[in-house]
Amino acid sequence: MSGGESSGLDWDADLSQAAEAACRRACEQAGAALAAGRAREAADLLASAADLARSSLPESHRLRVAVAANQAEALRRAGDGAAAEALLAEALERARRTLGAGDLDALRVTFNLAALLLDAGAFVRAEPLLREHAALCERALGAAHPERARSQRALAQALAGLGRTGEAEALLVEALDALGRALGERHPDVAACLHDLGVLAGREGRGDEAEPLLRRALDLRREGLGSAHPQVADTFVALGSLALARGDAAQAQALYLEARAVRERALGPGDPAVRACDANLAAVARLGGARPG
Repeated sequence: MSGGESSGLDWDADLSQAAEAACRRACEQAGAALAAGRAREAADLLASAADLARSSLPESHRLRVAVAANQAEALRRAGDGAAAEALLAEALERARRTLGAGDLDALRVTFNLAALLLDAGAFVRAEPLLREHAALCERALGAAHPERARSQRALAQALAGLGRTGEAEALLVEALDALGRALGERHPDVAACLHDLGVLAGREGRGDEAEPLLRRALDLRREGLGSAHPQVADTFVALGSLALARGDAAQAQALYLEARAVRERALGPGDPAVRACDANLAAVARLGGARPG
């Protein structure tokens, strides 16, 4: 082999390593921007990283999948759900083709896409993805693995959105048991299942059953995640909705205000979750007579 050929191979390797390092730095910088509530800045950083990854890394490189997934999350947080969905769909097709449907990175993208569809209320489209994800998790990781239980929880959310409450509750109870066995009864994932069971009970008019489930979820989330975590705000919102349903507008307003404060600090004032709290507070003002916060 000539000296020129050898130098060329080394140069290609150096370019690939430099591209990897740059992409990883961009992901770290974007994560910091997201944490500070600057979702659009994060999305722009990751768009540049994605361009670099496409031009410098092979199609099967795992970092291309990771950058696309992070970029999609930044776009979702910036309020561009359609662009986020398109990115995840493209990343999923590539990951399945180059890595295999049961590969862990492909499974993560499958779950992220399904979660995005859940957030958008596209329950019919989310259901088959989540059923497939749960089956692939069971095949790749085992029936008792927490990832399968997390998939069951998400599937329960889709079924609840479709009005299939009985199926949803059965899945949540199964997921709750599996997560408690695998991770311990005080784990945040256990709290998430308790939260969802409380929300379902509240929607079914079983307030006496819902409130202790939600209070338990709130305690566990504060303990495991800290009082400033967005999931704590989610449970404040659920408790606020429960208070409003029983006609306690003042308590509902107080809980929604707590949720809004947590979300604004954690996600930034422009996040869709903050705007959802504003809508809840407006509903309290209309229905209960309390003043908007």
